[in-house]
Amino acid sequence: ISESKKKSQAFYYNGKDYLPVDSSHNTIIAENDDYGSTATINRDLIIGKDIPFMPCDIEEYNEYINNIPYYILQLYGYLVNGQKAVVTFSGIKVFFDICIPDNQNINIFETGIKNIIANGKNDEGETVDMTEFRTEHIKAFPIHDYYKEKKSYVRIITTTSKQRSIALNIILKYNSEIISSNINKSKLETASDDLNTYYRK
Repeated sequence: ISESKKKSQAFYYNGKDYLPVDSSHNTIIAENDDYGSTATINRDLIIGKDIPFMPCDIEEYNEYINNIPYYILQLYGYLVNGQKAVVTFSGIKVFFDICIPDNQNINIFETGIKNIIANGKNDEGETVDMTEFRTEHIKAFPIHDYYKEKKSYVRIITTTSKQRSIALNIILKYNSEIISSNINKSKLETASDDLNTYYRK
């Protein structure tokens, strides 16, 4: 019984059959919304006001537009009145960065990086789709140590988290080969390089 004294039907589960479906989650909320929170949320949405949202699950997937994949992130959760809600983020750049050594020409260094990625394979033998591969030049402070000035980076941009993972794995394999073969080269310093779920970056 709610505070409005309305009685709701009780369902009993015997452990074998499916629970009977009488009302949707949102219908039950609407019937028991004694404080008008649903109306408040609807009004705030109309005027563009922020509303509280508690995410409890997350999903990332690719949305295809003109046969080109785009990275999408969705948060699932609840509003203050108990209604389920989905928040979708689009237009997210999928990338990692490679620091440009101080004594290197930016364009020559970038060309070398592209060649490494274009000709490399990850541990599963997969390659990067270079048709949607892009790069940018940025400046940022390294995470480690103290620097008075920002350093230059090549930003490696891919369309999906899968392609990013392949490209990053190729770079890390290149670094391992340099270390194991004692070649007189410096390994590539990467940033924004979480190998796990991209949204944790």
